[in-house]
Amino acid sequence: MERFLLIASLSLLFENKVLAQAISINPDTTYIETYTNVFEVGLATVYNNSSDTLNLRWHRISESVLPAWVYSICDINTCHGSEVDSADFIIPPFDSGYIELMIDPNMDFGSGIIKVLIYDPGNAININALAVFKIHVADNTAANNLLFNDFINFYPNPSFDFIVVKNISIHKPKRINVFNSSAQLLFSFKSEFQSIDIRNLTDGKYYIEIIFDENKRSVYSFIK
Repeated sequence: MERFLLIASLSLLFENKVLAQAISINPDTTYIETYTNVFEVGLATVYNNSSDTLNLRWHRISESVLPAWVYSICDINTCHGSEVDSADFIIPPFDSGYIELMIDPNMDFGSGIIKVLIYDPGNAININALAVFKIHVADNTAANNLLFNDFINFYPNPSFDFIVVKNISIHKPKRINVFNSSAQLLFSFKSEFQSIDIRNLTDGKYYIEIIFDENKRSVYSFIK
């Protein structure tokens, strides 16, 4: 009897561990660095690692932002203003979706953080993950041009052939990834390149992920 209970307990623990890994987020912390007059986007990819279709819900559980900032949270269905704190979306088996934070600093600078919980409403204890968006908006007035010029930046945006990566030699990130609007990785390269060839991409919206180390990533958007 004791042996049976031990086996049953181990099976339950294993089952819960598997369920807890049914969804994952990459990166779990997204860093958004922008300027007072620049609209910017942060993207976190949500992966369904299971063989089941998952009916998920995202819920904004906390926010600390400046009053002037205007932001929206987007999923694979649509975008929602800050007055909406949750919405449902579906991810098929072994597929991915995303949670996107779009922020307009509205000429105010400072730092903030928004936390979004993604979970299965029918099994929230076992199927859940947290996406954290850390935001830093720099003052790019004349008195702060040094800080403004030290940031990694991309131009022209929109572009039709090449995007120049500004100040990459200063920060020396480890890798640069380019994703489409469905959060699919299109290509990846080492950071010594100072321009990105986008001639083979179709017209649309894309994301550039800058990987500095395993704890620091930044995501930028561009239009072709």
